[in-house]
Amino acid sequence: MKKSFILFTTAALLFTGCSKEDVSDSSQIVLEQSTAEQSTKPDSSDEPTGEKTFLVGADGVPVYTSEITTVTVRDPQGDLGEREISVDELDESTFASVVCEGFAYVHDSRINVNAIDNPDMFEDGVYIGKELPPSTEYRRLRVGDRVGELTVRAAETVFSPDGEFAGYGSYLSSSGIYYDGELTVTGYLSIVENPLYEEGKVSLLPIDCPLPSAICQYADKVGISHAPILGNGYYSETARFDLGYLGGINADMSGLKSGDTNVKVRAVIGDIRTGCSSFPLFFGELKSVELL
Repeated sequence: MKKSFILFTTAALLFTGCSKEDVSDSSQIVLEQSTAEQSTKPDSSDEPTGEKTFLVGADGVPVYTSEITTVTVRDPQGDLGEREISVDELDESTFASVVCEGFAYVHDSRINVNAIDNPDMFEDGVYIGKELPPSTEYRRLRVGDRVGELTVRAAETVFSPDGEFAGYGSYLSSSGIYYDGELTVTGYLSIVENPLYEEGKVSLLPIDCPLPSAICQYADKVGISHAPILGNGYYSETARFDLGYLGGINADMSGLKSGDTNVKVRAVIGDIRTGCSSFPLFFGELKSVELL
């Protein structure tokens, strides 16, 4: 049976050992870019064909049968307990998962502040500025769309009756994106020491980043929504970059060592893809890093 790359992205995040403590070591600042500035779409007037299904996306638009790649139902004897059926057999009472390749649901960051650059907005690391309510503003990002210096190479969305969003009228479970190209990012790099890690874990919290965040498994009983993450020294909807372990990075890391936190750098990152657990995340390969 065809496997969803979302499943592997999620699994990769679980095994990295990421935690809220990792994120609280870092901070971010305001990112003020309009949606129009952040991404552009290739010319296309294609409208979905086929039949409208009971599935509804994060943008509030129904999903059509022509947009569905794979449908499975539960089968205890099958691979992973599921078997594939035709799209025409999709039924709300029996389906196990629906995979739609070619698009993902994303939201743009509304705020990105940290205590380093905005000390007046924090008190002892606690954000004291105006808090934003949850937002339900999402849009589709499609294969071929340009986002800053990158192009969407692959995108996928999964619907499941077991997802956290089930019961809110959509069954939306996850979205994921792979990008082609390299992105130059200014931000704060940390190499977190943790007994669970064989080496220091490298992450980058961007100051200027045009990438939108994919949906997370988050529901607040009002439907699918996103909200800033409130942590020690930051308040943000901008995802950080998980760049792997220090020993596995090919870029020149001169001047950096395990235990460093919030080192301001300019970095070039490639092989970028989205991930998510309790908060949005980008994965990528660090190509070069310059201390600022």
